[in-house]
Amino acid sequence: MARKRKQPTLKQHENGFWYVHHDGGRRSSLFTADADEAEIAFARWLTNRNQLETLTDQPLMTEIFKVYQDQRIHGSREDGTPFVTASERVDIVLRWGCEFFRGLRVSEIDKDCIKRYSAARRTGKVGNKAGPGTIRKELGQFAAACNWMVRNAEPVSIRMSPTLIPPFTVMMPPRPPAKDRVILEGEMDKMLVDARKQCILRKEKRLSRIERFLWMAFGTGARGWVIEGLPWSQIDLERGIIDFQPKGRVETKKRNPKVPIADDLMPILERAYTERRSDWYMDHTGSIRTAFENFCKRWGYEEVTKHTIRHSFITQKVMAGVSLAAVAAMAGDDVQTITENYLHLAPDHLRDAVNARLSGTKLEGDFDGYLAT
Repeated sequence: MARKRKQPTLKQHENGFWYVHHDGGRRSSLFTADADEAEIAFARWLTNRNQLETLTDQPLMTEIFKVYQDQRIHGSREDGTPFVTASERVDIVLRWGCEFFRGLRVSEIDKDCIKRYSAARRTGKVGNKAGPGTIRKELGQFAAACNWMVRNAEPVSIRMSPTLIPPFTVMMPPRPPAKDRVILEGEMDKMLVDARKQCILRKEKRLSRIERFLWMAFGTGARGWVIEGLPWSQIDLERGIIDFQPKGRVETKKRNPKVPIADDLMPILERAYTERRSDWYMDHTGSIRTAFENFCKRWGYEEVTKHTIRHSFITQKVMAGVSLAAVAAMAGDDVQTITENYLHLAPDHLRDAVNARLSGTKLEGDFDGYLAT
């Protein structure tokens, strides 16, 4: 006689958080220490579980994306920290996937279907037009969603066979070559002047979003999405410090450090503060991508993206002789990353410094012969 499965129960642990205990000793955090919130979350958990148990062994792609989104992208570890810090980006990718693969079961996704998705993204029939690098990342997310459905999905009964995983990784476009486009100081000044001209032509006296983005990006090298979501509460004009780490996000390898405000940036920030219309430096947290692309197209800045400005900031600092450790600290990268990508731009005195031998050591041997082998 089959053993009757125990019903899920709600318990509070020593850390204060409430958990659902289910399926042979497994537990799922509800990410709250409040009893009333836990009851509501528990009811929602039971509803979702009942819906999941109706899935067949041939789930729809939209169902796979939903499970992955709920359990992985918006899920958290037992200590409450999220699995994924930049969930908004993945949400957009999964939205494109749901739009294109709607109504299709996982077994129906073959190479031709994936080719059609890539073509739809390139031409903008699904979402904005996307390049090979973006499409490559999106197919990687779709593959990750299917792998989650095979290995990690809860309850265990909804996990699917690994033989059903579509060939997303096989159909990835080749990795695009690195872009070497750099904005040097003269072109940087011209971009700022053109941004002001654009405001004058539009009869706008206030600093535009493009101007505020350019000044902050050129002055700090911060990542574009961090600037877009930067609140005024993290810009300390009195102390002259900007804290780029988004509140509530776990710090990852891609750090967003505190940086001092440059002298030429300070008056711009002071003016922007007096003109502020909300709690956000950029007025709101919406993406500036389209406006930035239109600006670059109108004023003739070819192959310039938001990331180009960050790349240019780091390049200029290295070429000016700033130590690689200092550049890494400002950029929120590790020294190894800066060294691998930018050391060839360093002036000769830095090249001599990194090649210098440790004091008191002596290397002996036939190195000419070694290098010749």
